[in-house]
Amino acid sequence: MAARIGEIVGGRYRLRAPLGSGGMGQVYLAELLPSGERVAVKALKPELNADDGSRRRFEQEARALAAIRHPNVARFFELVLGDPTLLVTEYVEGPTLRQVIEREGRLPPARAASIAGQLSFALHAVHAAGVVHRDLKPDNVVMRKKQGGDFPKLIDFGLAKLGLPRHQRLTRAGALFGTPQYMAPEQVAGRDVDARADVYALGCVLYQMLVGHPPFPDCASEAEVMTSQVERAFTKVTELAPRTPPGLAEVLERMVAKLAGDRYPSMIEVSHALSTFDARPPAGIFARLKGLLGAKR
Repeated sequence: MAARIGEIVGGRYRLRAPLGSGGMGQVYLAELLPSGERVAVKALKPELNADDGSRRRFEQEARALAAIRHPNVARFFELVLGDPTLLVTEYVEGPTLRQVIEREGRLPPARAASIAGQLSFALHAVHAAGVVHRDLKPDNVVMRKKQGGDFPKLIDFGLAKLGLPRHQRLTRAGALFGTPQYMAPEQVAGRDVDARADVYALGCVLYQMLVGHPPFPDCASEAEVMTSQVERAFTKVTELAPRTPPGLAEVLERMVAKLAGDRYPSMIEVSHALSTFDARPPAGIFARLKGLLGAKR
């Protein structure tokens, strides 16, 4: 049976308003009884509640969230097994990054780089916990303000991949999961993915912030978008947003390289590049700094 507004689920969560719907569940604003604290409750769809595979994937999302501690990632509270099965997280109030872009259009390069930089730190924490997000997109980023500046929060780990032994994974080889506009070529091809797929997705998000729309807006279908992710280069960001600093454009190009090996290997390198607008391999930069420090001794 589908959950209803006003109903108490999980023994202590009163549903107050729908927040959105995904492939596996409906998300509600709820209040924790008796304190009244507002939380987000994701309820597994009734038709999936009896399906063992769906329940296990829901539990995998909970394990992914429970492993992560970062201020730019929505906090996990608990998983409630039952009918319905519930995943309870921090309620993050604010527009999504997609809504901000739709309302404001192109974001100034410094602001876009700052938002992407904060997300790179959040994703570093995600990867350090052994998790690959696999569905990073503006819809999964809620924008808040903190001390007058942007404070993005990463939400929804429904497609996250944990660093599990292959025999314990729920994703079949060749299965496609993600949103085409932000999927790395190897993800489109159904190959196993690592942190570099999230680097690519973050590059797609940065591109959208800078130019006002996702990559390949001329595609007529999701299949065409996926083909383009594999075969076509992005239109140069400097052609669509001429005020983009050349250094930031070079950083973006490396983030969205078609071959995973040509991208930044980790979010730490991405964070450094976004803060300096320097696309050179960080290892080389750090080696030069080490040499300079050694020469001063």
